[in-house]
Amino acid sequence: MNSEILDRMPPQSIDDERGVLGSILCLPKVLDDVARIVRPADFYLDCHRRICQALLDMQAAQKPLDIAVLRNWLKSSGDFEAIGGSAYLAEIMTAVPTAAYAVHYAEIVKEKAARRAIIEAGTELLRSAWDEQTEVPEIINQAEASLQGIRTGTFEEAGVNAQAAALKFIDRVEAIQRRKQHLGLPTGFKTFDAVVGGLFPGEFCILAARPSVGKTALAAQIAGYNAARGRLVYFVSLEMDDVELVQRDICALSSVNSRSIRTGTITGEEATKLIEGANKFSQRTIEIDSRPELKVYDIRRKARQLAKRGLALIVVDYIGLITADDPRALREQQVAAVSRQLKALAKELNVPLLCLSQLNRLVADDERPALANLRESGAIEQDAHMVMFIHRPEGGIWLEGYDEATKKKTRNRVDWDAELILAKNRNGEKATVKLAWNPAQTTFTDLAQANEQSDF
Repeated sequence: MNSEILDRMPPQSIDDERGVLGSILCLPKVLDDVARIVRPADFYLDCHRRICQALLDMQAAQKPLDIAVLRNWLKSSGDFEAIGGSAYLAEIMTAVPTAAYAVHYAEIVKEKAARRAIIEAGTELLRSAWDEQTEVPEIINQAEASLQGIRTGTFEEAGVNAQAAALKFIDRVEAIQRRKQHLGLPTGFKTFDAVVGGLFPGEFCILAARPSVGKTALAAQIAGYNAARGRLVYFVSLEMDDVELVQRDICALSSVNSRSIRTGTITGEEATKLIEGANKFSQRTIEIDSRPELKVYDIRRKARQLAKRGLALIVVDYIGLITADDPRALREQQVAAVSRQLKALAKELNVPLLCLSQLNRLVADDERPALANLRESGAIEQDAHMVMFIHRPEGGIWLEGYDEATKKKTRNRVDWDAELILAKNRNGEKATVKLAWNPAQTTFTDLAQANEQSDF
């Protein structure tokens, strides 16, 4: 049975391919309609692919789309003999009595091309499955990518005119008015959301800090804030396992010091609170992926599945722990490749992707981090739409000034002990949000909301 399937002639319709080309030569204006449906690569016969490409090139060069010009064009490109010469061009011209069915012919050609692409993807899948050197996750990822790349709709126009662009802008303004809020995904930090607008769909955002400053805690808060409101969150945790990550959130929900769990000194009252917190957490719409040695294609495959259920946010903790596709490449090249792939994933699924990153150890504890301090690759800064830093020195935050009366420099400690610094914002202004840090529950609080009840 397998031999019978694989030895069959691939799906094709030569008559309909001739019908498409003959219709264009009979009525050149149908080329615009046909070009929205098929491309030269969709034709089964090589001679038809060459003729279709020649017609598109002629149109681009503003040449008449008639058989005489086509003949000369093919001769100048060296394709005239390859397509069968004048005899075959004459055969195409007589293939259709009318150009009225050009779109119908094109739809059939497209459908046959899609079936051939599916067969090709399936054949490649069989070949990869038999190859013991190819890892199973990579085979699955290649198969999904191949199937997803098969086009089933029409080619959309690449650009829009000024009128269409203005109408899209007005639609966005009206959407903001209806929602009475920004279009970005809220983080739960009021100042950040008000000034920046939140995290926007399709954007690749970096959250960086020195070790043990609170990157994971802040990212978990943003994820938890949205998951508690029914927005589906995909949290990739390469640094902590799922139980360790969940423990942080449940302790924060229960107002229980996480130290009680680590030291084994949980009281009965605390145990009751933790159970109540766990019940609250269980209602959240969050998927935690803590598999070891994840590659980007593992993340992409899972994210694509979740996108069918309305995925709203991806969090990756953190970029330096993702296994590169090419382990032999230089470390900077590995991280750059991962950064590009994550950025492409955010754009593909049109969701915000918040990715954590380390800072190099050249940054002093009390020194405010800068873009140059991003660890391992400058590509991270280049790819990111936003780059945010957490600044939380052990000795607190001090501001330096100058006293005109004494003509001396001053140094005063401020009321907040952490800052969220937006150092890069490709589509808006930069900002610094004052934060309070609660070490017992490993959570941050926007200083503007310090006296409000936390809705984490």
